[in-house]
Amino acid sequence: MAGISNLISSGSPKTKSQLSGITNGVTVPNKAFFEDKVHQYIVDIVTAMIADRRNPIDYGAKFDAVRGTDGAISSSDATFTSSGSTFTSSDVGKSITVQGAGSGGAILKTTIASINTTTSVELTATASTTVSSANFSYGTDDATAIKSAYDDLATDGMLVLPFGKSYIGSSLAFDLNGVVVMGMGFSNNDTAFTGTGGATELIKGFNGDCIAVSGNNSILGNLDVNSVANGSGDGIVNTGIRNLFPNTSSRNHSGNNFVGGDVKSGLTAGTTQTQAGGLDLTSRINEVSTVANTSDTVVLFAAYEGAECIIINNGANALRIYPASGDNLGSGANTVMTTNLATTDMIKFIAYDATNWRGFREPYVI
Repeated sequence: MAGISNLISSGSPKTKSQLSGITNGVTVPNKAFFEDKVHQYIVDIVTAMIADRRNPIDYGAKFDAVRGTDGAISSSDATFTSSGSTFTSSDVGKSITVQGAGSGGAILKTTIASINTTTSVELTATASTTVSSANFSYGTDDATAIKSAYDDLATDGMLVLPFGKSYIGSSLAFDLNGVVVMGMGFSNNDTAFTGTGGATELIKGFNGDCIAVSGNNSILGNLDVNSVANGSGDGIVNTGIRNLFPNTSSRNHSGNNFVGGDVKSGLTAGTTQTQAGGLDLTSRINEVSTVANTSDTVVLFAAYEGAECIIINNGANALRIYPASGDNLGSGANTVMTTNLATTDMIKFIAYDATNWRGFREPYVI
């Protein structure tokens, strides 16, 4: 029972592989079936806890994307072939992205104009570069429907993304602030749990960031964010704080797969050496690589009960640390940490309420 209790209290659905431990050492008939049912049970619990839910299918999303690796098209030609595909008349008008077939080897992003055979279609635009064995994806562009469903959510609502592959033709910007975005299945390198539907995969078919997350205190989970675009762009960009990304994978993007979240490195301390002009930290782990002058400054994010903030000084000089406005590092509100953080040193702060932090620097407490 302890295993099930831990799963429920964690607040996010788990994959089948993560559930395997709850039956270890116990003889259970049809163990795989049992684990699938428990997974779905936890998904149902999390969903039921949130009253305001939106599904992009209700806004016109199709989650009908197809992704392949055997695409071929010639320069100045609009005929695209894929021996592994099964094109039908319903694919006419769908968006398609072919890696490397655009100008200078960039992506070719266009639509399907007509069907030649089950393995050949005519595209609306011609290729600029000849490619074979190219990554590609086609499908209904679900970006607008997903964003519309999200925009209708109230604070603390839930955007439910169904099983299946979704073609994303433009960036999804989520200013979450308490909203949960949850896929109903997770694929780790295309190995989904076996159950009621498979995985929830978002396929980026454009140049740019696939998902841009801002806002705080939110969850974006159970998603596989993939890409066939070899132009610019990251997978997931998180500029908020206290956001969680359980069971979320970001792969094959031309830029970074994941930017932000709990770790930020290569930071530069503020040179005014004041609380107002210090660099505002936004992540749990913060590596400061540039401290140009002694007492250049960083400022912790606003305290909340249970918050942690780790600061690593890899700069050339000692680092000054301030709390956020109104907060306390132990020496009074808005007061700088008693001693600067020496170069190559690290400190961990823990907030025990909405105002007060305490810092720990081995082998002693400060």
